[in-house]
Amino acid sequence: MEELSMKKRYRRVFVLLFLLCSVPSQGCGDDQLLRSAWDAAVVGGTVNDQHARLLLDTGADGTGIEIRLLTEMRIALQRERKIRAPSGTTQVRFYEPIGIGIDGFETVRVTPGGIELAGLNLGGHVSFDGLVGMDVLNRHTVLISRGIVSLRERVPAEFPVVETFATGDRVEDRADLPVSMSEFGVREFRVDTGMTDACQFNDRLVKDMLHRGALVRGSTAKVTDIRGAQIIDRFVLRELTVAGVKCRNVPVSTGQYNAIGLELLRHMNLALDFPRRQILIGKPPQDVVDRFAINASGMAVGFDSAEALKVLAIRPDSSAETAGVQAGDVIVQLDGRSPAELSIYDIHDILARDSKTISVVFCRGQDEHYIELPLQLPFEYPPNWAALDARQKDFEKFLEKLESDPAPAAKP
Repeated sequence: MEELSMKKRYRRVFVLLFLLCSVPSQGCGDDQLLRSAWDAAVVGGTVNDQHARLLLDTGADGTGIEIRLLTEMRIALQRERKIRAPSGTTQVRFYEPIGIGIDGFETVRVTPGGIELAGLNLGGHVSFDGLVGMDVLNRHTVLISRGIVSLRERVPAEFPVVETFATGDRVEDRADLPVSMSEFGVREFRVDTGMTDACQFNDRLVKDMLHRGALVRGSTAKVTDIRGAQIIDRFVLRELTVAGVKCRNVPVSTGQYNAIGLELLRHMNLALDFPRRQILIGKPPQDVVDRFAINASGMAVGFDSAEALKVLAIRPDSSAETAGVQAGDVIVQLDGRSPAELSIYDIHDILARDSKTISVVFCRGQDEHYIELPLQLPFEYPPNWAALDARQKDFEKFLEKLESDPAPAAKP
């Protein structure tokens, strides 16, 4: 009797295991809608140039996952639910991924909210190989090109990022992201989704920007938050200077550069850390710095193979052009200091001091010239749309060339 009882127990365990393994698989197999949604959500991608499958979750409460897909993931059983499929009512189990490591980094499930990053609408969640987790974004640079999503390890942000704090109601709070930079202090700003031309700033931060013409007073709105109804002023952001890069607020045409100022993603290393709702900003890539004069002097500069600081390009109608500086000139003294004492980032910081005047000594052939160079970032309002469009196309061509030739040969 005891032996027979043990056989029955083994049989029951076997049947139970069979049912556990077959129910989700059967559910996904019978319900073509679920399978189609799953297949449509998977896109090709790379993690540090290694192929990976990236699953884009549309924000539904759960996803039907076959058990064979769970073997290498840490998965938590979320809930069970009956769905009506063409073949009849089927019991389907929904699983929620709770954590997985990507290149040694643990990720967590979070809700980003409706924010667009590089044209990809993150209205729900983003999954990496079935995992929902955006924490990886504060350690990787996300690149989206020709429909392929790529993750690359990024250098830690040059500027510290602080924790956010709750202000206002949920909608207003979710739209405001803090950025902390050692030179500029903390700034709260709303990510421009392309559907609004107004950005909300805290009152204590707007006085200086209004004085400089960086903000234009817009409409007055009445909002209700946890503290009750209050009147807030909305301001149209005309420009924002971040690490020497002047970002202009112009309408979005494609959403590819859908960030405040609309030029931030073109010139900056930018990542969003959704769990803490932070924006991480790093220094512009050196190849971009060399190609585009993005500082207040109008000069793009760089060290050549002989460690000489050369002028690479001059922005038309800039202070440098007015002072007679030309591409190819060698700078021997910058603001009273020798370039040999400075790193390239120190130099760009000096050239980015808007509304300041610095001394520059440069050589052209055997002749030495001394000038007082006023630093002024250009800004026109309304913008020259034709020029901006031409610049955008020029920059896109430049990026395409970098993609096709990521490591160009050094010039002799």
